[in-house]
Amino acid sequence: MILRLHENVANSTSALLIRNALAIVAYLIAGRVSFLVIHPVLHITPLWLPSAIGLVLLLRYGKQMLPGIFIGHTLVSLTGTHAWAPAAGFALAGLGELLLAAYLLRRGQTTLTNLLAGVKPMLHFIVFAALLSTLAGAALGALVLVLAGIVPIEASPRAAAIWWAGDVVGMLLVVPLLALAIMPRAAPMRRPRYHLVPLLLATAVTAVIFFHTDVARIGHHVYGYFVFPLIVWSAIVLSVPLLLLTNLLIAALALSGTAMGFGPYAVTTSITDVWLLQAFVGAITITSLMLKAAMEDRRRANQQARYLANRDALTDLPNRSALHARLQEVTAAAQQATGDHAALLFLDLDDFKTINDTLGHDVGDQVLTEVAGRLRQTTRAQDSV
Repeated sequence: MILRLHENVANSTSALLIRNALAIVAYLIAGRVSFLVIHPVLHITPLWLPSAIGLVLLLRYGKQMLPGIFIGHTLVSLTGTHAWAPAAGFALAGLGELLLAAYLLRRGQTTLTNLLAGVKPMLHFIVFAALLSTLAGAALGALVLVLAGIVPIEASPRAAAIWWAGDVVGMLLVVPLLALAIMPRAAPMRRPRYHLVPLLLATAVTAVIFFHTDVARIGHHVYGYFVFPLIVWSAIVLSVPLLLLTNLLIAALALSGTAMGFGPYAVTTSITDVWLLQAFVGAITITSLMLKAAMEDRRRANQQARYLANRDALTDLPNRSALHARLQEVTAAAQQATGDHAALLFLDLDDFKTINDTLGHDVGDQVLTEVAGRLRQTTRAQDSV
């Protein structure tokens, strides 16, 4: 017993160390990807992925991942600051942001497994994690920037805004994608023909906008939003995995095109270009996620309505309309198959009226529910009660 307990403790410790080590690696990879899309004029990255990785790890494995998250965030921050003190400060700001996000999501009963299940969990994620918690982290990060002497105090609001928007974009793109990998697999649904057309059109239009735009024209900043009708179409037609892939492709084209000096948001030396790029990616992603969540709620409501239309509200047994449909099905099958038979049993409860009259309708309902349960238990799987 002692040896087995020691072995379990050793296994849990080694698993914890491995997870934290992998968290550090994931942070470094996410940071590297974020630094690949730096704005060509302002030298600022509009995308920050490590925070999204940290939130998924914290929601999936709990506070045991805090060491790996802290070390990973510190090492990623070193590439930008080249000093340990501000890098550790940035990591603490990031930890505060993630702990607040995880706390607020748990209070709203939002997890990685139900994140894509409807409007309520998706709205909780967008508001409390992607918007509110990242705002707190950005404020702390800007404070570290000022205390470390990296930016003057008058520039701290702009630094906080860039920090916040980058975290928002990273959260919106990565967290739903990783949540999809954790969710239980649902039965595949039939899709209409040519359902990949909106994905291909959306990515093609985005590529044209962000790699071939006449920036000399007035109002070039609005070009990106020409893809919005295709995003709505994608949310209606595509499955959740393909929709998330569409969001990722559009964001990748927009960010990489801008980083290479193309598109409507790589034009001026104003920091507004970075904010407009972040707003474009955020608006596209939020629109598609909320539309899909609303459609999921509606699909579930219709499914529940169809189920209840053929069920008795008290016993949850098939009702009269379901009985007629089942009788037609069984009769047709028995007529087609030689030697096949079907039986219909009609059961009545003696003196049931006396139970209602003497003990009340609540007790009568309990009797009906109990009888229905016993009938279920005593019949075969192919039988209908």
